[in-house]
Amino acid sequence: EIGSGLVGSEMCIETVIISIATIGAFLLGYFYQGAHNAGAAMTMAFTTLCMSRLFHGFSCKAEKPVIFSKRLWNNPFAILAFLAGMVLINAVLWIPGLHELFQIENGMSGVLLGAIYGFSFGSMVLIQIVKAIAAAVERNKKSCFCRKNPCTVYFAVQGFCVIDWVRRLLSETSDSVPELSLIHISEPTRPEPI
Repeated sequence: EIGSGLVGSEMCIETVIISIATIGAFLLGYFYQGAHNAGAAMTMAFTTLCMSRLFHGFSCKAEKPVIFSKRLWNNPFAILAFLAGMVLINAVLWIPGLHELFQIENGMSGVLLGAIYGFSFGSMVLIQIVKAIAAAVERNKKSCFCRKNPCTVYFAVQGFCVIDWVRRLLSETSDSVPELSLIHISEPTRPEPI
């Protein structure tokens, strides 16, 4: 559901992943071979952020991963917009006449250029992995049945029901951190209907 808290937390995680990729690209450009090159760092951060956002358009198509599905290719307008964006950002990156206009670093090494594409595409892959894990947890959470405190959060991953640490949002009487326990479930069980 669009209004649920899960969507907000997923968007936050996706933003953090793209931010980490952008900061990583900046740091690599700045410290590459000990050069302390601010121009290369800003160029890498700019292009990584732009390309990451273009790739992120595919990640926004569904709550579940789309990278290896037909849904990745089902919207020709989204693909055209992605291709147009990639052509434009690559024109800025590769055409020397545009370097001065956009204040892009000239003569960046192949390693730095490859890192831009790696950070950009890598952020999409990482977001897709996070979505796959979230979908698996959500799917398996429904098959997890544990008779515990109703405030406990249940996660089921590969046959284990992980009873997480949200007992009563840090109850007033307890100063200790709630314990984490694992319960093996051989077959998913569901409560009997009332």
